[in-house]
Amino acid sequence: MELSIGTPPQKIYVKIASAIFVVVYEPTKQKLLKFFPEHFSAVAHFAAGAIGGAVSSLIRVPTEVVKQRMQTGQFRSAPAAVSLIIANEGFKGLYAVCVA
Repeated sequence: MELSIGTPPQKIYVKIASAIFVVVYEPTKQKLLKFFPEHFSAVAHFAAGAIGGAVSSLIRVPTEVVKQRMQTGQFRSAPAAVSLIIANEGFKGLYAVCVA
């Protein structure tokens, strides 16, 4: 079994998720820096990072689930994986985390 199955699309989606993180993080950080006193700037950075991470996970987690299931041989293509996961497990199946 080849572990690189699903890797090229995964690389694309990781870049998209990273871009989404930056697009959310920067404006959120700027707004929070105005809200918090200067000595609490670390809280603004932390909160902006948490919010950016949560939003980017909306893209990153489903692509990771599809990649992992393709690597285990459950599916031959990403579109088939997405269709069957949604059909069998519902939309929440795309956010299921594999536990070893």
